[in-house]
Amino acid sequence: SEGAAQAASLVVREVETAVARMGRRGLRAHERSGESAWAASLASSMDARLRTVASAEQGLTTLALAVALPRMALVASAGDSRVYRLRLPGILECITADDTDEEGRLTVWVGPGSLLDHSPLRLRSVPASEEDVWLATSDGVHTAATHDELRRFVIHCISTEAYRSAAGF
Repeated sequence: SEGAAQAASLVVREVETAVARMGRRGLRAHERSGESAWAASLASSMDARLRTVASAEQGLTTLALAVALPRMALVASAGDSRVYRLRLPGILECITADDTDEEGRLTVWVGPGSLLDHSPLRLRSVPASEEDVWLATSDGVHTAATHDELRRFVIHCISTEAYRSAAGF
């Protein structure tokens, strides 16, 4: 819906703005610290705008994103969208967890009525390397494809010989 597209667009703009405010130097400092302080810093700078989205009748959206640096990545998610990381030698791992109940219904989203009374985004920092490949998917992708199909697709799409040979391409 148009409301969901507006909510998603707002979240992406807020992430871009928060990262830009931190600047390259700020991101590098947080990366070197090896702590999740930079995730907390980004979360707090986005919180007011995310609360605005959650209280406005703009629509609902799920979200999965990764801001990758050479040694760390900030991963954010809400709902049943996922972030995956492909690592050498071709290992695909899901970094996020779905926000669903036992019956598969969403429990967290960006927009009005989310069950969290604080920022709906789950933010965390994870170790990363320059060789990592990041993938964000909606439930339409990861419910239609097996884990191995996703892994092979990502490896097929990248041109890095190390990954392609690891997967037997």
